[in-house]
Amino acid sequence: MWSRLLIFLLFVSVVAGVAYGWREARQPGRFQLQEIRLLGRVHTHEKVILDALREIGIVQGSNLLRIDPRQVLERMAALPWIRKVRVERVYPNVLTIAMVEKVAVCMGRQGEQITLIDEYGKPIKAMEKGDPLRMPVVFRRETVLESETVVALMNLLGRHPWLREQLSEAISIPGDRWIMYTKRGVRILFSQRAEAEMNLLRQLQDRYRILDRRIRQVDMRVSGLVAVRPLPPEKQL
Repeated sequence: MWSRLLIFLLFVSVVAGVAYGWREARQPGRFQLQEIRLLGRVHTHEKVILDALREIGIVQGSNLLRIDPRQVLERMAALPWIRKVRVERVYPNVLTIAMVEKVAVCMGRQGEQITLIDEYGKPIKAMEKGDPLRMPVVFRRETVLESETVVALMNLLGRHPWLREQLSEAISIPGDRWIMYTKRGVRILFSQRAEAEMNLLRQLQDRYRILDRRIRQVDMRVSGLVAVRPLPPEKQL
């Protein structure tokens, strides 16, 4: 009986000691946060991350034990560039935030609003000064551009990087067709057979430098044929 009572008292003492130690460790001034390590950051500004942490009460000197990694993860995941994030407390005084950012592959336009588009065809954020330029600007007149359409286009241009480097705009039109503009202002019309038509256009570019000439439009929509419209005489001067 006495042995059981002694064991019980010992157990209570240990639990009380642990609870007291945990409470003391969580007091201000203990395990003070001294360093926030940001891993994998490319486009997300450090100030944006620190401001987001400050919104949930995390600043230099915060008690590391009182920081909830899940709360930090949720707040970081809400930032526009971040695709994945991992949060870890490294005792005694370091908070590590490892992130994987989204990849901007082009820009989209809806009305006057320009947005950066990721590799899944989804908008990342509105374009701002200092953001990377990712040509071409892709849009669809009068309707919302679907993410699947953007992905299909970027996969197509991925097989034709020579053309992508020259493009400024790509306009989706009904029937899986495209109107594209080069940085020199040449309009290129593609049908549903854009893959084959780009291959043909590449041959013409290699042989005749067709896109470097003073022309207004290249129409690839007739199978096996290419219709070229020159610039008006007054614009060739």
